[in-house]
Amino acid sequence: MSCSTCQLLFHTHCANISDAKYDVLNEKNSIIFWFCHACKITTKSMFNQLAQVLLELTEIKSERDQQKNEIATLSNLLRAFNDRMKKIEAETEVYATNLESTHTMVRDMLAELPQVTSIEEGFASIEDRFDQMSQHNSEDTRKQNDIEQRVLQIEKNCEELKSQLEVNNCMCASTCISTQTLTSQINPMSYPDTATVAEITNELEERNKRRSSLVVHNLPEPTNENDDEVHVSNLLREVLDNPNEALFPTDVEFPGTKLFRFGQRMPHRVRSLNVHLKSADLRDKVLLNSRRLIKSENYSNIVLQKDMTPMERVHLKKLIYEKKRRNFEARQNHEEPNWTIQGGILFRRCRS
Repeated sequence: MSCSTCQLLFHTHCANISDAKYDVLNEKNSIIFWFCHACKITTKSMFNQLAQVLLELTEIKSERDQQKNEIATLSNLLRAFNDRMKKIEAETEVYATNLESTHTMVRDMLAELPQVTSIEEGFASIEDRFDQMSQHNSEDTRKQNDIEQRVLQIEKNCEELKSQLEVNNCMCASTCISTQTLTSQINPMSYPDTATVAEITNELEERNKRRSSLVVHNLPEPTNENDDEVHVSNLLREVLDNPNEALFPTDVEFPGTKLFRFGQRMPHRVRSLNVHLKSADLRDKVLLNSRRLIKSENYSNIVLQKDMTPMERVHLKKLIYEKKRRNFEARQNHEEPNWTIQGGILFRRCRS
């Protein structure tokens, strides 16, 4: 049974999987996933942290949307108020013009008819009305200033909220790893105990870049320009069941860094070859069937290996040392030295 997280194979008897469970998990369109014990323990806490960060991010976005709606409402009110002020200013100009003409006319009449006093009272009434309009205009201006101050305060709050949201987005980018990435790439034992979240994120990105690459060891140095292409094509033909699915140039991409040798060419030294295939599934299939090269006439000494990151290579060296140490102790204790490495994990083989 293959673990849905680390893709390692486990014996059903060792993993305590009954035949009925095995049949359900291996149905063609089954959406049920099975996880090994190590992956269950490791991914549980990371999923909880991811859910918490996503919840906080949703709350921040909700508050930001609420602030935006409030700003839009106040902006509409401010535009309506400005329109009203323009209308009042136009009416005030008309009233002022009419008042000036009336003032001039009344003064002329008073000069000719000094005995008329009711006109003076009417003129005084008109001036009082003008003063009332001026006071109303001053009150509207004060209200407009208050609204403008409130809009400025809301805009300032929005800028602070935007800055906080950007900080949270950066935190989310460094801590939130999608469920698909977690279930397909995380092997918790391959990271140092002191590794930070940022280092693990960078490591995952680097592994994703190498997901469809493999390294070919002991392949003779090319004497002609196309020797590497021919050798790799022949290798894929011998490894795969259907040779047509791995013919050049469909599966191996050229030119540039898609097919290259590591290091500089030196006498009496065979450099390893990096091959970038068209998909990760094809690379996994090639690695799974690489044992067929043992019976090959031309490539029996060739070793195929996945393209590992520096962190994975350090982890592999530690596993190899630990494997040798445990097998040595097993021999000293007259036990079977059955410690082995598979999928980046050191484990003891179970007898079937």
